[in-house]
Amino acid sequence: MGEWIDAFSDDDVVEVSFKHSVESLNKRGKNCRKRRKVVLANKVESGDCDKTLWLSKYKPKTCAEVSGNKAKILQLRTWIEQFLKSNIQKQDSKLLLLTGPSGCGKTAAIEAVAKELSCSVVLWNGEYSDYVPVEHRGDNYIEYQSQGSLFDSFLTRATKYNALPLSVGTVNSASTHQIVLVEDIPSVYLKAAADWHNKLKLCNKTARHLIVIIFNTSGTVSGRTMFPEALKSELNIKHFDFNPIPKTDVKRALNRISEAESHLHIPRDFIENLSESCDGDIRTAINTLQFSFSNTQSNHSERNVCSKSSFSASVIYR
Repeated sequence: MGEWIDAFSDDDVVEVSFKHSVESLNKRGKNCRKRRKVVLANKVESGDCDKTLWLSKYKPKTCAEVSGNKAKILQLRTWIEQFLKSNIQKQDSKLLLLTGPSGCGKTAAIEAVAKELSCSVVLWNGEYSDYVPVEHRGDNYIEYQSQGSLFDSFLTRATKYNALPLSVGTVNSASTHQIVLVEDIPSVYLKAAADWHNKLKLCNKTARHLIVIIFNTSGTVSGRTMFPEALKSELNIKHFDFNPIPKTDVKRALNRISEAESHLHIPRDFIENLSESCDGDIRTAINTLQFSFSNTQSNHSERNVCSKSSFSASVIYR
């Protein structure tokens, strides 16, 4: 099987990826969807804005820098800290569920908490496709493996063993704890909820690390189907439900970026309209802002500003 785990030392994140992955922004489709982290930071390093995604460039370093859901993020941090201080093997449940609409900061919150608590994060965010190419042999042959199998293999390795230094970067050697973060539930399990429930029960019994599952309530599959109350009660799953980012917080975040990218001369009314029309999805807002202005020359101070209605037809991410 080809390489399917890369380690990123900058964020202490081990990310599952595939050779066929398209290096693009978030997509939404019937059978294919990629997620990207909702990120924002007060300070940024200089760089080429045409090459660096602002979602990464303005990534939060602390929980305080994550936009929206302040009280829930504080509760989340407290819960995870207490969990990690306990004997994990004696815990009734090793499962943590974060739900909420697209772009409300679920992944950003987990990664910020992990960084503050010196935890390494092992991340699964595979594409929504039933089969994926995992290895090239020769010029005309590609071996395919079901995403379900890849996911099962990932969970087995990630929940039973500590992350090891891999080909790209290393996991922070100072990390004493590990969090397994599942951003995307494979489509095979979305189509067979009973199998997913059995998978959770097995993981809860065998896992040696905390498993955090991100579930997007903006999708077509109901959270009640994938995580019914009876199952959450049986496995004692801790659940945090995030709200959309308030308009004021989105506007504040976009203004920070606008100030950092002052050479682009982003109009204030553009930010105002974007903050209003993004429906609390800060990822879409940041992506739209970058796509609209990152290729603009610094001396171009005038630009057509989209109306609220036009934003609803903007590129959809996630």
